[in-house]
Amino acid sequence: MECPRSRPADLEGMQRDRLIQNKDVITSRYSANLMANIERDSCRFKAIQGADGKFVVRMEMFHKTVSVLADATVDLELLNGTTLDQARKLAEAMNDRVTGVLITKP
Repeated sequence: MECPRSRPADLEGMQRDRLIQNKDVITSRYSANLMANIERDSCRFKAIQGADGKFVVRMEMFHKTVSVLADATVDLELLNGTTLDQARKLAEAMNDRVTGVLITKP
């Protein structure tokens, strides 16, 4: 049982984790103040070859409703030696499981 006076050192990180795990239901009593600072959008992932020749997984936003990412390109670097087929499988798995992105601003 949690003591009401003690808060874990990384409470904000725990709140973000709870928000990400269950984006529609806010379960923490401390997270109400974070609600106004969250932007979300739907996204998809695509395997491409980066500028340096290595394969990356690119996140593409559908609606551009997250102001911080509206004009940004988000590429996820993959380990050296990752093949295009492996990158495609990873992007496909991410598309099957990830429904969107949440950005929390202080």
